[in-house]
Amino acid sequence: RWKGVKSFQNDEIAERRAKGLCFKCEGKYHPTLHKCPEKSLRILILGEGEGINEDGEIIALETQEVEEDEEEEVEVECKVIGVLGSMGEFNTKKLEGKLQNIEAVVLVDSGASHNFISSILATALELPITHMAARKIKLGDGH
Repeated sequence: RWKGVKSFQNDEIAERRAKGLCFKCEGKYHPTLHKCPEKSLRILILGEGEGINEDGEIIALETQEVEEDEEEEVEVECKVIGVLGSMGEFNTKKLEGKLQNIEAVVLVDSGASHNFISSILATALELPITHMAARKIKLGDGH
């Protein structure tokens, strides 16, 4: 069965029509003005020495060196950022924490087809980097 097709019972169809809801995206429907939103993931991974201030601007942060004898403290903050899946379950999470004493923000999307990481963070974590041809990515805001 094609994944883009939903099956509804007669009472569900009547209820959606009465409430004026779109059958595809469940948003308010209008015959000429309605457009279903695109399902896209906006992602921003901050690299070593980067942070976001209260205005949403990326800023450079100073990092502190940790002595090897000290025990490393692991603190992870997990925030659900309100992206709902088709079944009404949360499927996108924002994780903030430290990887090898480098502050990092990670967005986890269980429905995403690709994963991204900042080259600065990958280098700082000493991960192998394989250079590939550039790809264009279209974000939910059209950019």
